[in-house]
Amino acid sequence: MWQKVNWLSRSQLFIFEKKHIMILPLNIPAHPYFTDEELVAFCIANPDLNMERDENGQLHITMTSAFLVGSSNNSELIGELIIWNRKKKGGRVIESNGGFLS
Repeated sequence: MWQKVNWLSRSQLFIFEKKHIMILPLNIPAHPYFTDEELVAFCIANPDLNMERDENGQLHITMTSAFLVGSSNNSELIGELIIWNRKKKGGRVIESNGGFLS
């Protein structure tokens, strides 16, 4: 479904997570490549997305893997691990984005 909104087209990005579907509105330009000004406007119009443009002008959109349901599940799991770890006194519980150096 596309509707013209100034220079932006409006679409929907469907994110499937187990049995749940999240519909995220996505504002995209009507042509395949962004000017610098359009990229800035696109980023402002879609604040929940992480975006990068490579040297070829291709746009890469990354999204966090934990939306509402996933975030809730991750929180439950971390909570259980913390409770278990306090009993065992095994060290620290660190989430997936804790950052590790090798």
